[in-house]
Amino acid sequence: MNDARNCPKCHLLNPPSAERCDCGYDFASGSIEKPYLAEPASRYHGVGGWLLFFILTLTIFNPAGFAFVVRDLIVAMQSGVPRVPFLSAVFGILSVLTIGLAACSLYVGIRLWQIAPKAVRMAKLYLILFFLVQLAEIVVRLAAAAPSEVGAVIPIIGILVYSLVWYQYLNTSSRVRSTYGWRR
Repeated sequence: MNDARNCPKCHLLNPPSAERCDCGYDFASGSIEKPYLAEPASRYHGVGGWLLFFILTLTIFNPAGFAFVVRDLIVAMQSGVPRVPFLSAVFGILSVLTIGLAACSLYVGIRLWQIAPKAVRMAKLYLILFFLVQLAEIVVRLAAAAPSEVGAVIPIIGILVYSLVWYQYLNTSSRVRSTYGWRR
């Protein structure tokens, strides 16, 4: 069972044995004492730098990019790819998954911006889902492509690298650790 103490003042997750949060909140009395730290432990605290860029990617760039992906999938679906009869239905399913991914991207970006509890965990889950949906799209596009069009799938590989790089960033970043606490 998760017995971590969530500070009502700064929303930092503290170990179960903590009597006070770093911000000064005393769990026993519910009062604010002098903070343990006069200033954040790291100059990399709060939403800024690469974390801000990642949040902007989640809330603006990804949803906009997904709109183009859905458009392409719908065009492919309507073209009725003759090589594989059920492929139109698969493109339809991928379109729905992509719309869901856009909504998830927006939600996760907002939660990270709010420095909400478990926001980093949600972002990691989103990146795994993103990776899987993009992988499915590559497989479907390769199945639908004529041999001369296989090179058109190569840019999607960059999208897969995106998820791996940001996942690693969330695991190793000093800013993420400082901003979201010990139990991200």
